[in-house]
Amino acid sequence: MDKTSATTTTKFIPSFPSTSSIFAAYASASATITLLQQAYYQFVPKPLHDYLSAFVHRILRRRSTSMFTLLVEEDDDVKTNPLFEALEAYMCHKVLTTSATCLKATTDSITNSGGGGGGVPLTLNLARDEKFKDVVDGVEVCWSFRCIDPRKAGYMPSYYSYNYLEAETLATYDRIRFFELRFLKDHKDFVLNSYIPKVMEIADKIMNKERILKLWTLKYSGSEKRAKWESVKLNHPSTFDSLALDPELKSTIIHDLDLFLERKDFFRKVGRAWKRGYLLYGPPGTGKSSLIAAIANYLKFDVYDLQLMHIEGDDMLRKLLLSTTNRSILVIEDIDCSMGLPKKRKDDEDDDDDSDDDGKSKSKKGSAKISLSGLLNFIDGLWSSCGAERIIIFTTNHKDRIDPALLRPGRMDVHVHMSYLGMSAFKTLASNYLGIPVDGEPHRLYEQIEGMIRTTNVTPAEVAEEMMKSKEVDVVLEGVVALLRRKQIESETQATEKERVKKRQLFKLW
Repeated sequence: MDKTSATTTTKFIPSFPSTSSIFAAYASASATITLLQQAYYQFVPKPLHDYLSAFVHRILRRRSTSMFTLLVEEDDDVKTNPLFEALEAYMCHKVLTTSATCLKATTDSITNSGGGGGGVPLTLNLARDEKFKDVVDGVEVCWSFRCIDPRKAGYMPSYYSYNYLEAETLATYDRIRFFELRFLKDHKDFVLNSYIPKVMEIADKIMNKERILKLWTLKYSGSEKRAKWESVKLNHPSTFDSLALDPELKSTIIHDLDLFLERKDFFRKVGRAWKRGYLLYGPPGTGKSSLIAAIANYLKFDVYDLQLMHIEGDDMLRKLLLSTTNRSILVIEDIDCSMGLPKKRKDDEDDDDDSDDDGKSKSKKGSAKISLSGLLNFIDGLWSSCGAERIIIFTTNHKDRIDPALLRPGRMDVHVHMSYLGMSAFKTLASNYLGIPVDGEPHRLYEQIEGMIRTTNVTPAEVAEEMMKSKEVDVVLEGVVALLRRKQIESETQATEKERVKKRQLFKLW
């Protein structure tokens, strides 16, 4: 082969560092980063560290994306954010038709406790950190549900608070729940002015159609015992139809409630806050709690159970009452004991109705740390106008122990005496428990029972308990007759004993 015709080809062969060199470089870089990280956490103060992290987070979010983020937090200062509640209802309606791959399912254990082969009604919502996309008028938005436990994380998220919080303050936050909405910045006006109002409108229709009543109670957290409302579903089945109450009294209460609901403009015209105060008084077991539940089911109002003895002062009371929603019922039970008011009758100190197992008076066990003027200020003062369409219900076993300042109209507008069982109320109980029609053929024992009820103080709760002891109508009514006889004997014995005590006291005076 001719040397002149030979072609010499030179190939480029890249040179790679050896494996040992790569591991050595990695180990050196890792050690340097670890050293710098330890120095950063050791020498940079914690508040400054959190501030720098939040600052970098904001800068990166502003410059690295063309997206806009809208946060809807659960708590709006002292009360639940209405927009958050609306979004919860909207999500329940939308999640089945969205692209979400993980949903949270709940069911009502009470309504489904009986079993059976039918389908179980489920309530579906977004699971934690799950996302789904919603498209309206060609604009795409992305929803996600977030839930953060600040006590485990050790800090508050930067978008919730830019200030470092001590561990003691973090302990007051059980969880931080919020919805996050992300969309292009170009669509900001459309989302805020059109999309969000449309979502609120849909949610309002859903909540009015599928109204779920809630029972709110106070929950305390943190060393400062910060109080916050917490709710459960109110599944109490009591209605005015099933309530063992005098028919005339039922009609009076229902008429007053209907009149209250339709007179919004009238209350504004006469310069009064749109609220109504009720006082339910009478012996224990006469159905005060059942009447409250019946009113809530009739009006479709949430119930707030306020226990005054746990309130630290007037300031806390004001914040809690301001955080209640419109269309709600505020219940203050045993108002005479809760306020620690002085007794007006010395001979009531030994009443069985007002003492616990140790014989100590309930009013002596503890009283609220709030003042009467603080309570009156919200019920009938300037603060009473902070809210509308509210019912305030007080209960007591002893009306004569309540301060007259609470009893006057404008505070307790309607006084409802929950008395002992009458024959009309007994027929309602017999209809509920035994299936005997109220207007049907009376049972052979009805005449005897009616005569005994007129002369015997027996509560609906006592008779209802007797009616649950058997399925046989005759057996149950005979048991009711026996109960009434025992109550008559007890009443006669107590009357005899009181008469003997009076004679003994008169003899000592002589």
